[in-house]
Amino acid sequence: MLAGVLARVATAVPPEVVTPEFVGSVASINPFFTIVARSGGGKGASQGAAGSWFRVTNCLLRFTETTIGSGEGIAAAFAKPGKADDGTPITEIHTDSALIDIAEVDTLGAIAGRSGSTTTSELRKAWDGAPLGFRNRTAERSIIVPAHSYRMAVVMGVQPERSGTLLDESAGGFPQRFVWFTASDPDAPAQPPAPLEPHEWTPPQVPAREDGKRVLKVCATAATTITTAAVARLRGEGDALDGHALLARLKIAALLALLDGKTGVNEEDWRLSGLVMEESDRVRQSCVDALRDATQARSRASAVLRGEAEVETDVRAADVAIAKVKERIIKTIGTDSVAKGRIQAGLSRRLREYLDAALYDLEDDGQVIIREEVYRGQRTERISLIGSSAGQTANA
Repeated sequence: MLAGVLARVATAVPPEVVTPEFVGSVASINPFFTIVARSGGGKGASQGAAGSWFRVTNCLLRFTETTIGSGEGIAAAFAKPGKADDGTPITEIHTDSALIDIAEVDTLGAIAGRSGSTTTSELRKAWDGAPLGFRNRTAERSIIVPAHSYRMAVVMGVQPERSGTLLDESAGGFPQRFVWFTASDPDAPAQPPAPLEPHEWTPPQVPAREDGKRVLKVCATAATTITTAAVARLRGEGDALDGHALLARLKIAALLALLDGKTGVNEEDWRLSGLVMEESDRVRQSCVDALRDATQARSRASAVLRGEAEVETDVRAADVAIAKVKERIIKTIGTDSVAKGRIQAGLSRRLREYLDAALYDLEDDGQVIIREEVYRGQRTERISLIGSSAGQTANA
C-alpha cells in the first residue's frame, strides 16, 4: 500500500520537480516499485486500497493510468505526432503523468522478449527522466518526449519464482532501479480493520529556479552520502550499480517529504528511506533465494527422471542380452549335456556377465536342467535340455 501511495504522490507532482545536481545534472523522482507476492497474494488488493485511501486535490497534471506496451508505446502514452500551423511535423504532448500498472512480471517478460524490443531500455530512460521515443525515417511518425517533461511511476507484480525476468537484467542495473515491496504480512489481524477515511493530499508547491526546474532541497547527510559514493565510483573504487540504489533511496526520501507536505528532504526522511531500502534489499534477496530453490528443485527432478530413464534403458539392454545368451545356450547344448565353462567360452566378454541370469531363467522355465558334478577334484556344473536324452537320463 505504501508503494501505491508513493506512486500516486509522484504522478501528482509536476515533472519539473527534481533532485539536485549531485552527479552531473538534476535527477528525476520517477519511481519504480515491485510488489512481491504469490498468485492471489494481495498485490491488486494493496493497490486498490492505496487508490481508495489516497485522494489528490488541486492537481493540474493531465494524468492517465495504463499498463505496459512496446517501447514505442511508452512514449505514445505521453505524446503523438502532430503538425504545426505551417505543416511542420511536431510532437504533441497530450499527457503529463502516467501510472504504469503491470499486473505480472511475465507480461513485461513477454513484451521485452520480442525480437527488437526496446521496452526495458525505454523504461530505464523513463526512470532517469531522459528523453523518450524514437526518430523515425519519416518525421511525421516520430515521437520525442523531452527530458523532465513527463512524470511516470511503475508498479509491477512479481511472483518470487517468476522474478528471473527482472533479476536477469542485473548487469544493466534494471532491477536496482526498482524498490521491492512485499504484499505478505505475517502480523495481519484475523479480522480486517475498519476502512480508513480517505486522505486528501495537495501537492506542495516547490519554488522554481530561473531555468524552470523545481529543485527539492536535500539534507546534508543525504548529500554527503550521495556525493561520496559518486566520487568513489569516479575513482573506480565503488560499484557502478550503487548509484542506482542511492538514487532509488533519494527518490523514496523525496516522495516521503512531498507526502508530508514538505519541499525538501530532511534527516528524518532520509532515515526512513534507509529503512525502506533495507526492506527492499531483503525482499529482492528473497526472490533470488526463491529462484535458486526453484532451479535446484527442477535440477533434482530432472536428475531423478534421467536416472529413471537410464535404469530403464539398462534394464532393456540387459533383457536383450539375456535373450541372446539363452539362444546361445540352447544352440550349444543341442542333444548333449554341456559344461558351463564350454558355454561361457563361446560367449563374448560383454555377454558373459549375463550367463548366470540366462541359465536361471531357463531353469525356472523348465527348459534346462543344471546339475553339479566333480571332475578331477573341481566342482563344475553341467547343463542339458529337458527332453534330450541327456536330460531324460538326468531326470531318471
